[in-house]
Amino acid sequence: MPRFIPPGNHSPGPGSTDLKTMRKRIGRGTVLVVDDQESFRHIMTMALEEHGFIVLTAVDGLDAVQVFRRHVKDIDLVLIDLHMPRLSGDEALKEILRVREGVPAILVSAVGNRSVFDQFVNKKGIDFLQKPFSLEEFFTRLSLLLKENDCGFEEGE
Repeated sequence: MPRFIPPGNHSPGPGSTDLKTMRKRIGRGTVLVVDDQESFRHIMTMALEEHGFIVLTAVDGLDAVQVFRRHVKDIDLVLIDLHMPRLSGDEALKEILRVREGVPAILVSAVGNRSVFDQFVNKKGIDFLQKPFSLEEFFTRLSLLLKENDCGFEEGE
């Protein structure tokens, strides 16, 4: 079931782990990062690569669909912003899901747009994060989605 975390300062809950521990648990697979903000793509690319992922990027929704089609068998998860030029994130994700149903995705937005997220509420493997979010929060969600969907997850030692 998708989860929605409203904006705010989220402190780690019981049983949470720090990023050093998290690094031991995550580390394989390919993530498509889609955002029109270069700084967001850069930060997420660096963090994901540091955790062992291969990262593909796209600058907007139209680019995302094209990149996804070229790498359809390789992509384990899509991280996609909702508000972008040329093709919005929700429209791009609908097209991506037509190409390969069931690909896990994390929708992100700086604007609390629950109504857009609700379009995907019954889709397995879809989650939502409100910007700004911590890397710990992101990697926790990422590992849960990948583990639930049996892709790109690797237990640490």
